[in-house]
Amino acid sequence: MISGSIFFSFLKTKKTDLCTGTYILQQTNTTYPDNCNTMLIRPKLLIFDVNGTLLDFKPIKVALANTLANELAFDSWFAELLHYSTSESITGRYRDFGEIATATLRMTAERFDKQISETKIRDIVALIKKLPPHQDVHSALSHIRDKGIPMVTLTNGSTATLKAQLAYAELDHFFENIFSVESVRLYKPHPATYHHVIKEMKISPIYSMLVSTHAWDLMGAQRAGLMTGFVQRPNRQGYPLMDSPTLSVGSLTALSELLTGKS
Repeated sequence: MISGSIFFSFLKTKKTDLCTGTYILQQTNTTYPDNCNTMLIRPKLLIFDVNGTLLDFKPIKVALANTLANELAFDSWFAELLHYSTSESITGRYRDFGEIATATLRMTAERFDKQISETKIRDIVALIKKLPPHQDVHSALSHIRDKGIPMVTLTNGSTATLKAQLAYAELDHFFENIFSVESVRLYKPHPATYHHVIKEMKISPIYSMLVSTHAWDLMGAQRAGLMTGFVQRPNRQGYPLMDSPTLSVGSLTALSELLTGKS
């Protein structure tokens, strides 16, 4: 494990093929190509995605697999949820994420040729408020908090849902503030969603890092000028056409160790 203090002292980021790898350790006297961006910045604010990154979708996955009799039901529904929330933003409309979740679940049931009641649909969507945290979350957030790095959350869901989620998962005490896209009425990965957070927190994007397991989320934050931390949960892949994330790790534990210098 690379020490965090050393890691952030000698980082360099991949901008072209001349800069190999996401980040590599370098000596202080290394000469970088002009098109490589040398990074000497430790994040002063961590912005956490919630669903999938901090919280485990397993209860919804199981419910959808059982209801629609297909193990791919969750992936199909979640892709449609993201597709239509983004479509609402692109076309200048805003609807509550829960409303879009309900509508796209009806579509998913039709795709799998299943008839499910409105009550059942509401029950499944309501599970979003009762997702457990991933096993590495409590210890990683505790370590980051103890090192004094401010943390906030940013979600496509409503503020009310976010509060319920964090309370259920017993994570609410870790965060200085919580943010929902409903404040700007646009969905991630629109740049305005990330800019709203850093404006409210009174910090420059270059000192801010979005932590997420979703490549589309990382791409949005990256193109809004933020650093990015990719927590590669199972079956989550990077997007080949975006620049490499600032950090790519297999767990939130690994991320916390890199950010705080714990070896």
